[in-house]
Amino acid sequence: MEIGTIQDSNRIVDGRHGSRTELIISFNVFKMKNLTTGFLGVLILLAFSKVSVAQNGEGQVVFDTVHNGTMPGTLITFGPGSGSLTGEPLWGPAGSFTFGLYIGPSTATSLSQMILIDTVGSSPAETLQSSPFAGMVVGGTVAGAGNAGSANGFSGMLAGITYDFYVAGWSTAAGSSYSEAIMSGLPQDFAGISELGNVVPTSVNDPIPPPWLFGTGDGQIGGFELKPIPEPSTIVLGGLSAAAIWALRRREQLIRSR
Repeated sequence: MEIGTIQDSNRIVDGRHGSRTELIISFNVFKMKNLTTGFLGVLILLAFSKVSVAQNGEGQVVFDTVHNGTMPGTLITFGPGSGSLTGEPLWGPAGSFTFGLYIGPSTATSLSQMILIDTVGSSPAETLQSSPFAGMVVGGTVAGAGNAGSANGFSGMLAGITYDFYVAGWSTAAGSSYSEAIMSGLPQDFAGISELGNVVPTSVNDPIPPPWLFGTGDGQIGGFELKPIPEPSTIVLGGLSAAAIWALRRREQLIRSR
């Protein structure tokens, strides 16, 4: 038989190829590989889509210091001007102080660029000796807009997005926010604010635990001081002094430029 002729219905002999059946099987295997690769690609795409949805879903953080309240540098204390209380962990009857979580975009650097999204009252600490929670913020997990964000025009934190934040504390009797408190000038009241922090909330549907705001890690904040609130007249005089200094320097610059 000549090379290249059909020997039977299942075999072509040409000196190079195998049987027709083998060719068909090889072709089908090739198609299956392509189908499998395509299927895996779809699965990978769905997986990434799920991650994307999780990252853009409702986010959550932990607004609490109980997990590491005994760690140096994480307690809330009375600041300078507090008399004999200076340097002591914050204490007083339950609700004497309010702590607020202010959050904003990752470009925010001041409280005016942020929104108050959650508040928590201080835990009972009638005396420093009688309470294990003196100097601690006992809040818990904050999800979405918290307990105050919606009222302040904030729709809620998104998972996977970086936010800047501050935690402020003030005497509850002085107002419902940090700004109200520092403008009250009420005697014997206190207020203070943390350093700037940043956080990436996790999804409420994610098994990964939400990040803690307080701590010693990157982006976390440590403890801070609450100081006596100055009287309004002191604030006004301070503002006038700053304005006078600015005007004087501006005048000197104008004289030099002539």
